[in-house]
This record gives sequence, C-alpha cells and structure tokens, in this order.
Amino acid sequence: MLKINNCLILCGGKGTRIKSLIPHTHKCLIPINNIPFIEYIIKKFDNFMITLCVCDKKEQYFEAYKNNQNIKFSEELTPLGTGGAIINAINSCDDEYIIITNGDSYCDFDLNAFHTYFTETYYDLYIVATLNYSNISDYGMITIDKNNKILSFTEKPNKTLGELYQNCGIYIIKKKILDKYPIERKSLEVDMLPELIMNNNCYIYKTNKRVYDIGTPDRVDMASEYFKSKN
Repeated sequence: MLKINNCLILCGGKGTRIKSLIPHTHKCLIPINNIPFIEYIIKKFDNFMITLCVCDKKEQYFEAYKNNQNIKFSEELTPLGTGGAIINAINSCDDEYIIITNGDSYCDFDLNAFHTYFTETYYDLYIVATLNYSNISDYGMITIDKNNKILSFTEKPNKTLGELYQNCGIYIIKKKILDKYPIERKSLEVDMLPELIMNNNCYIYKTNKRVYDIGTPDRVDMASEYFKSKN
C-alpha cells in the first residue's frame, strides 16, 4: 500500500489585505488567540514530514522552526505563486504522491478518512471540497459528476452555475502529472488545475466542514472565534 510521507504547506503570499493588522509579521504567522495561524495547520498535518514553501519574510519561518526536526523549507528567491512553489519543492520529496495544503486557510476535515480514500483509489489528483460555504467570489469552485470525478474548476467565479463545491485548499497529487511544468511563477488554481483536470483522473473528497481563512480582517476575526470555540 502506498503511503504519503510528505506534506507541503504553501506560505508564500504577502497578505496585503491584512497588512494593517500585522505590518511586520508574515501573513501565515498572524497570532490567532496567541498562536500563529500556521501552527493549527502544522498540528493538523504533524504525522507527515512538513515542507514550508516560503518567500516573503521567510527568515521569520527559519527562526520559528529552526529546531523542529519535522519541518524543512523550500525557499523561493522570487515569488513563484502557488503552482511554482509546488514545482520548486517537489523534487525534495521522494514519494510518488504528496499532500499539499494552503498555509493561510484551515479546514477541520477527516484527514485519516481522506488518506484511506486515497489508498483505496489511487487517482491522479484529489481536492478536499465542501458545500459548507456562504460565497463563491474568493474561492475556487468545482463541478463534479455522480462519481465525484471533477469536471471543471473555476477560480473565484462571478456567478453560480449549478451545484458547486468549494475548494478547501487541500490536495493529494501524483508527482508524475507535474513533470511537464518548469519552475516558474504560476498559479496552481488558475494556470494548472484546469489543465490537470482535463488530462488526468481527478476527484474530490467531500467534507461537510467549513474553510476558515485569514485573507481579510473580517475573516481573521471569524477564524479567531472558530478556534476559541474548539477549546
């Protein structure tokens, strides 16, 4: 049975919309109830060897996690976007498949069940997806067939066409399907996923959990309230 050992956490974004809250701190390190936001994600995936994909204010991550033997870094000299960050990092991972998650959003889905679904199917790409959302304007939206195979992926659509699942920002990807992509600035969501879905067997893993992100001050407050409620 294939086992996934490596998890990439994408931490490259600048967090422009919340810069007023944390002018000197990187977005994913914003304190949420006195705990850096990314700590909640690291705890969620702590059974994997974690690679933090870093660019802006990367020295803050080096300092925070220099003594953590379960964390290594994939450094970008210039911003590569979500897709470029993945391509830059995957050569340091020996597994046939890797799990990837955004560093600025959290979803309390069943990780063990997701991994079990993977081991029972071995598709090329999986996206954790939910119907538990309130708007479509800031997220990737997915259409599927009756077997959960992905038919289309649209990043931040401006209107709803039928039943759409929201991308939770968590993936399992077969490394081989990324071989054609060079290391360059590229968006996973805009530049790669539509093409990957067209040419490979890509499925969603359904969860009823909501995504909490830190993209705006209002969402930072919502994330804070959510994590308070879990304590």
